[in-house]
Amino acid sequence: MIAELETTLSTLKDAETGQRGYLLTGQERYLEPYNSAIDQINQHVQSLKQSTNLDSQQLQTLDRAIDAKLKELDQTIQVRRTQRLNAALQIVQSDRSKQIMDNIRRQISAIEAQEYQQLQQRTAESQQSLNATLLTFTLVTGTSFVLLGLVAVGFKRYEIEQDQAEMSLKEREERLRLFVKYTPVGVAMFAQLLDAIGSASN
Repeated sequence: MIAELETTLSTLKDAETGQRGYLLTGQERYLEPYNSAIDQINQHVQSLKQSTNLDSQQLQTLDRAIDAKLKELDQTIQVRRTQRLNAALQIVQSDRSKQIMDNIRRQISAIEAQEYQQLQQRTAESQQSLNATLLTFTLVTGTSFVLLGLVAVGFKRYEIEQDQAEMSLKEREERLRLFVKYTPVGVAMFAQLLDAIGSASN
């Protein structure tokens, strides 16, 4: 929007420059930048009208001021063609052209100031949104790290418990193996002891 407003003002200056060149020389070739600027101004005004940011009342006021400027430029050109230099210079010296242009500058400056204010507001809102997003991301990331840490601790604890269970199982298996291995010897010795006791009794 701001760039479009600045371009519109610059194009109006180009049209005015072409008009003044023609007024001073009376040569049609000086109207080439004027004619080109007129076409561009109409395009810029249409672009401004299609914008949703610009207040409709501001746009209407600016549109009327631009239209008044274009009519003033055309009027002086027509006077120069029909009534020669002196008549055109009288219109220029009336200061009407400068007043219209100053009015356009003030309106564009006011709109730009409003646009800059809205831009700053949107920037501040975007910064707040970004800060909130970063905070949320930080919290989520921190929570994820905590959860991953808890899961890792859980897995480690599970591994330790599994190792302990395996060791306990191996110990029981070893005791059972020894029991099975040496039980027949114990039974035989116990039987011999019983036989000895029986013989002694007889």
